[in-house]
Amino acid sequence: MINKFINRYTCSPSQLSSIIFRLKQNNMYPIIDYINESGSNNYCNYKKILDNINKYPNNLFSIKLSSLNIKNDYKLSEKYAQDICLTALENNCCILIDAED
Repeated sequence: MINKFINRYTCSPSQLSSIIFRLKQNNMYPIIDYINESGSNNYCNYKKILDNINKYPNNLFSIKLSSLNIKNDYKLSEKYAQDICLTALENNCCILIDAED
């Protein structure tokens, strides 16, 4: 029972494909969110977000810009956000952005 409860709200990367499939069978569409604010490697998180958008087209993605670990580098923030949005357009995805600043 606990596993069903957890998977209703979150899942591991290895579970994502099957969760998306099951939800879509029930006419439900997930909002895929990759949040990893630990560490300082902004490129790694940025790359994972792009990889997920390419791997799971036709979905909704929520992007937390602080997970990119970019501090006061507005040009890099703009580049990453633009790349993410362009990749989403190419994959028929919608992007929801959580941005504090």
